[in-house]
Amino acid sequence: LLLAFGKEGSRAVLTENGASIWDSLGALAFLCIALLGYAAKAFFVNFLPRGAPFRLISAGTVMWSNIAIGIKVAACLFLIYLVLAAFRPSDST
Repeated sequence: LLLAFGKEGSRAVLTENGASIWDSLGALAFLCIALLGYAAKAFFVNFLPRGAPFRLISAGTVMWSNIAIGIKVAACLFLIYLVLAAFRPSDST
């Protein structure tokens, strides 16, 4: 968003606070998946039933962990780009 529409266009879709919330939610989701595994007698153990090979929901908690980390990384990268754009020197000299 930032690269395509600029700072103002990207802030219309997602603000710094919104990106911070998504970042926190991704970390919280990852922690919850790990703690649910802990409730199954080991930290970060697969507590979901395994499916058939080569099916989308066949890896148990691996897919959900990757989605949570993906949300966290995407929100962090958006914040990094937004901060870099905010502190860019102006073109007028």
